[in-house]
Amino acid sequence: MTTSHPRRLRTAVSALLLTVASAALSTVPAHAAADASAYAFTARIDVGEERSCSGALVASTWVLTASSCFTADGSETVASGAPAVKTTVVVGKGSTASTAGKTSTVSQLQPYWDRNLVLAKLATPVTGITPVALASSVPAEGEALSVLGYGRTTTEWRPEKAHSASYVASALSATSVELAGATADESVCKGDTGGPVIRTIGGVPQLVAISSRSWQGGCLGTDEAETRNEALATLVNNVTVPAPDTTGNVAHVMAIGSDNKVYGADGNYTNVTWTSFKKAADNTTKQIATTTTNGVQRLFAVSDTGQLLSASSNYVTGPWSKLTPVSGGENVAKVAAVGIGNVVHLYVVKTDGKLYSADMNYSTNTWKGFSYISGGDKLSEVSVTATGNTVRLFVIGVNGTAFNISGNYDTSSWNSWAPVPGTGNGHTQVVATAIGNDVHVYILTGDAVIWGVDNNATGTWSSFKKIPGNSSIKRIAVTDTGNTVHLFAIAGNNEIYNANGNYTTGTWGSFKNVPGNTGIKDIAVSSSS
Repeated sequence: MTTSHPRRLRTAVSALLLTVASAALSTVPAHAAADASAYAFTARIDVGEERSCSGALVASTWVLTASSCFTADGSETVASGAPAVKTTVVVGKGSTASTAGKTSTVSQLQPYWDRNLVLAKLATPVTGITPVALASSVPAEGEALSVLGYGRTTTEWRPEKAHSASYVASALSATSVELAGATADESVCKGDTGGPVIRTIGGVPQLVAISSRSWQGGCLGTDEAETRNEALATLVNNVTVPAPDTTGNVAHVMAIGSDNKVYGADGNYTNVTWTSFKKAADNTTKQIATTTTNGVQRLFAVSDTGQLLSASSNYVTGPWSKLTPVSGGENVAKVAAVGIGNVVHLYVVKTDGKLYSADMNYSTNTWKGFSYISGGDKLSEVSVTATGNTVRLFVIGVNGTAFNISGNYDTSSWNSWAPVPGTGNGHTQVVATAIGNDVHVYILTGDAVIWGVDNNATGTWSSFKKIPGNSSIKRIAVTDTGNTVHLFAIAGNNEIYNANGNYTTGTWGSFKNVPGNTGIKDIAVSSSS
């Protein structure tokens, strides 16, 4: 076990200060043995040989726990991806000496950027154990709750059995709930971080929160003078357990809302459903781009100060990692991104109007910094798509003219800039997507209308045509699934609309409002691949 490094956090209800537990700390009782059959979803998590935590099985391949379990100093910020050390999860044993239960390693971490919470993906799915259902509502003040985990007890350093304690919900914030012991004997101890906090309705448990911090009064190893047993837990009411995207027919929409924060929603074109928009980042942003490759969606955002930031999500509905600065990404005005395999190619227009490119190889975790693309001057917009290992860049240059250039990453060569044929000038934005070797380009003209032009595999350009049923458009974005293009637009009422063009039949559907959005300032979209 590691030694915790106390920090302090002011509580709203008791006006006391809670000691912050390190990665191995949490809120779980040291006294009553948990019902092994009813609470088989309670997990013991061993992070290398360094520390142990608790968790809750919420799906066959996912365990919810605390981010701080995976940091040596108890901080709550952890990187997405594989854990730094081998991590083992055991569920369903009831006791560590039992031969029952299931054991798996953790293959991937997906942290929530705004709270002490992480989804840990299991390398081997758990069968025969019912995951705990997530509660749809937060606990009411005074509601009785049970806290579960494998943490220390009053007398045991590393107990064999999971334990439970009785607590009462007190003050709530947007992401957490304060807990008070139902009696003076209740306690939550080191090793219980990440453990489930549940309510039981009709004999069925519901997960309302995940243990985060406590005073540890009464726990083995705590100063005997410490008697406080208040605790803090992270709410899970707006958490979505990931469901694998098996259709390949999902568009991931990112939008900047009226508060200049980034939100995301997913549209499934197989069953024609939309998820609700959820906040993906709390940074103040002014323009965004997104790309999805090998099941990983990546977000790139230009902050209000012109700093380029990036974050990622490894499945359809989040969570998102925290936005962090991209090296060399200062003084950025516009960004575009495209993924080819595990390499993401970034293109930015900086405040000097010049175009720069950079590459991030997520297989080798190597970064190729920004370099100037010759001839990319006096630009206001940039968009990119790819055919094979060739990128197709589209920009808006002087006089609002749309230009394009191709870069072949097999030969490390670029061709010459050329206007997009037949499109004229006075345009405000250009976007593009590729289906096979055919590139479909959409331009927002000066009169706020979307037009389209296609460049097929032979190099031939189609005529420039208006996309049916649009007007008063402010921003556009595009992606594709199968042989269908999904075109998105911010209309004059600052809401997002979507129309789909089927390139097999050569027909367009009408623009329809994407549910649950308002006050949108910018939009970006990608699709599962």
